[in-house]
Formats: sequence, structure tokens, C-alpha cells
Amino acid sequence: MNIAAIENIMIDRIKTHFDGRLKAVESVPIDFDVTEFKRILRLAPGVFICFGFGPAIPGGQAPMIQGRWVMIAVTTNAGGELNRRHGSKVEIGAYEIMQRLIPLMHGFTVEDVGTLTFSDSNNLFTGELEKEGAAAYAAIFTMPMAFELSTLEQSSLDDFIRFNFDLDVAPTDGVNEIQGAEVLEQ
Repeated sequence: MNIAAIENIMIDRIKTHFDGRLKAVESVPIDFDVTEFKRILRLAPGVFICFGFGPAIPGGQAPMIQGRWVMIAVTTNAGGELNRRHGSKVEIGAYEIMQRLIPLMHGFTVEDVGTLTFSDSNNLFTGELEKEGAAAYAAIFTMPMAFELSTLEQSSLDDFIRFNFDLDVAPTDGVNEIQGAEVLEQ
């Protein structure tokens, strides 16, 4: 199964469990910038999932990694910092999101892939978050993931127009002697 499909399964599970109490549950890049950060704040309260790959697990038939999944709970509340953490009568707080999210995802098995294990959590407080009136906490999970050739063969990559190449000819020395690109006929 590809990474995007795994991520979508996790997103659907979270959406279903929170029963409409979150404004957004979606994927974000692991190294998001200020523009993405501001977009996320407009979608709070929410859970934002980042896939961070992970270290190799040696010794298996297929190449495997200990996949690292980061789930960030973000809340905003005009009622102040305490309401961002605790919630209010009308909006869920960051603590409740984390208290639901961690047991929901720990031990969750993605069929034919692996099982998530809760491994760490972080308070993502910064002065910038405080200025923006937000709270953010991260729950970090790991899951062993194999990279199967059959997954690659079923790629959704369409026919491509440009083929780039770098060739290190014998003797291989780490220097690419031939480089180029070909534009393919369509």
C-alpha cells in the first residue's frame, strides 16, 4: 500500500472518531513553512498528519523502515490560552484532542502494512503560536513499513514527457560523466 493511502486511512479514522468536533483533519508536509502554518491556524481546531519516513529496519526480505507519523493537534480560542488547552463550551481544547487521539491511534493496524505504536509527544509552544492565539501539541507514532515492488508497479504516475539522466560509467567513481535530458514524443 502506498504512503498516501495509509495517510488517508488514518485521516478517515480520526474524522470518524471526533464526530465533527474538528474543523480539519488533513495531511501537511513535515517541514511546513509560515504560509502553511497560517493556513493551519485558520483550520483549527484540527489534527494535522505529517509523515517523516524513518530509519531502516535491516534484515527483512523487503526493504523496511520504522515509519514516523506525527499528528499535531492545533487549537485557537479567542477566550485565551487556558481555553485553547482546556476547551470551552463551544470548542474542543488541545488536551481533549490529545487524550482522544493517542489511544485512538496507538495499536491501530493498517491492514497489510503494520500497527502504530505511540512513541512520544511534544508541546509545540512558541512565542509565535502565542501571538497567533494558538496551542499545538504533537503525538508521534511509529509503524514498521515495507516497501514492496508490487506497490511501485501499481504507481499512479502517468506517461512522462521529460526523462533526465546522470550516468556514472565504468569504473564507477561517484562522478557522473554523462548527463542529459530527453524530451519524449507524445
